[in-house]
Amino acid sequence: MQDELLNKIDTKLDAALQDIDEEQARQNLREARQLLICIRNSDSEKIDAEHAE
Repeated sequence: MQDELLNKIDTKLDAALQDIDEEQARQNLREARQLLICIRNSDSEKIDAEHAE
């Protein structure tokens, strides 16, 4: 699943670099950032679960 999210982030960042429309570029960057936050949160939950055991 993490690879899938990383691929989505890569796609969003690539689109942001290619967008001429500044607002669309910003939207792609926001979406990429949200996906990174999801990955970070899921990693934190895994670490917390491992420490709870």
